[in-house]
Parts: sequence; C-alpha cells; structure tokens
Amino acid sequence: CMLKKLYIDNFCCFVDFTFRPEPFQFIEGENGSGKSSLFDVLWKMRAFIVKGDPTEKLFPGHLRTRWLNQPVQSFVLHVEGNGGTYTYDLAIEHSPQPHDEKPCLVKGEALLFTPKGKKKLSYFLLNMKGNEVVLHKDDVTECARIPVNPKVTTSKVWDAPGDRPEFSKLAWFRDWFSRLYCSQINPFDIQA
Repeated sequence: CMLKKLYIDNFCCFVDFTFRPEPFQFIEGENGSGKSSLFDVLWKMRAFIVKGDPTEKLFPGHLRTRWLNQPVQSFVLHVEGNGGTYTYDLAIEHSPQPHDEKPCLVKGEALLFTPKGKKKLSYFLLNMKGNEVVLHKDDVTECARIPVNPKVTTSKVWDAPGDRPEFSKLAWFRDWFSRLYCSQINPFDIQA
C-alpha cells in the first residue's frame, strides 16, 4: 500500500500543488520552499482522521496561503492498497476575513474507493453532503444518512464505525493513516 498522490490548495506556500511520491522519496530544497509544510499536511490529516482532532487546532487561519485571500483549503489523497485506490477529499472553510482565527469548519469530506482495474465501479464509503453524511458498507449499499451539525470541525471518517466487518474498507483506510510515518533528517543533529 502506498500514497500515490497528495493535492494541496491554500495551505502555507501551496497553491494548486500536486505531489506524486515514489516508494522511497528524497525531498530537498531551499529553506522556505515547503518541505516541512508538505510533512505538516500529512501529520495534520493523520491527526484529523485517526485521532479526531478538530480543524481549529490543526488548520488555523494563519496557515492559509497569505496572498490568496480565499476562505477554502482543499486536500486530496490517493492511496493505493487493499485491492484498489482510496480517494480522500477534504475541504475546510475559514472566515472570509484574512487570517481571522474564528473556528474553521469542514465544508466537505468524502472517501471514495475504486477497485483495482475497475475505474467505472468507484463508490463512496463516506460522503458529506451539506448537513448530512451518507455512509456506505463495503458491498456498496447505503447504510445510513446521518445529520451533521453545520458547525462540524471533526472528521466524519474518524467518527464512522470501523469495528464492524461491513465497514472493513473504511477501517483499512483509517488504519493505513495510523501507520503513516515520514522521516525527516535534521542536519543540525548530525555529528561528524
């Protein structure tokens, strides 16, 4: 299993940015070019999905791209594994006022699964539409429509049941994220 693609828009220095990592990826660049911010996105998404940390803790307004002045941050992950590809899509809405630290809200969250070799058979495992979350079982049947507080700040993937066999695909995705680790070398810790 592997992260195949990460899309980031309106986070720190990233605007409409796509990263397609290799199995073993070396990342280098000038100071301030976004290396640490790339890892920050992965760690923040992990805390959001696995731990249920709220958006206001993970994605405060000052982490939006300063020169954009747009209220929505977007993140998309493509993860290959468990017999297909998972696509996780998250949109976070901030106050329209630049760098306002009011709580930011989950505007949209979805988890899509595409079985390997069957692109036309993609289906949602979870899809937040307006003020409800539509939850699907592994067999594609709709399981529930759950009303959502319009001021939601936590992940619905984190909230969703994953301990029952009919939600094994959703549980796999959460488990994959819990095992995601990124190594970062600090040159100041290296001794001759």
